[in-house]
Amino acid sequence: MIIQDYNILLKEVLKDCNIDESFFKNINSYLELLLKKNEELNLISRKLDIKTIIIDHIYDCLCANDFFTPYSSITDIGSGGGFPAILLAIIFPQKKIQLIEKSPRKVEFLIEVIKTLDLKNANVICGVVSEQKIIGDCITCRAFKSILEILDMTKTFFNKGGTYLLYKGRKETIDEETKEASKKYKFNLKLDKIAEKTEKERYFVVVKK
Repeated sequence: MIIQDYNILLKEVLKDCNIDESFFKNINSYLELLLKKNEELNLISRKLDIKTIIIDHIYDCLCANDFFTPYSSITDIGSGGGFPAILLAIIFPQKKIQLIEKSPRKVEFLIEVIKTLDLKNANVICGVVSEQKIIGDCITCRAFKSILEILDMTKTFFNKGGTYLLYKGRKETIDEETKEASKKYKFNLKLDKIAEKTEKERYFVVVKK
């Protein structure tokens, strides 16, 4: 599939996400780099076709972009292949984006993406989340850990009243995670259903102390 086809699909799928057209070139380039390295690094499932990748990963991240508007700096923990951090860095060039990932090989990939796309607002840290200083106004993550595990590994940030913007799946699982975490931490939680175009149950979870 040629580059132009990616752009057509991206614009079709993301048309309701309020993404400025000037950002599509970098989103397309990120997608190309992701597909190129995926066989080697297993960043996403190799069984997915291009449209499913765009819907299940790129659209899934960007359909919730309005939640990030109030924050000037964002830390993505367990960044993996760059979802959602790289996409947030593309569409929010004025915001500072910090990525934390423990896999050296994935960190190399993220650095390559940042350099290739010239994302001057993004930086990557290679290491375990619990050992790093969180610089963001909010923490985000996708397909990472349970709510309890996330709060445990970012206690200092939580105790300072930090905000968590979490991409989550089934509501039943979220309810179980909330019940588990509330035994140890006191927090407020807000749930919004997102990603209506996907076949999966998807929610955006906002956690505040």
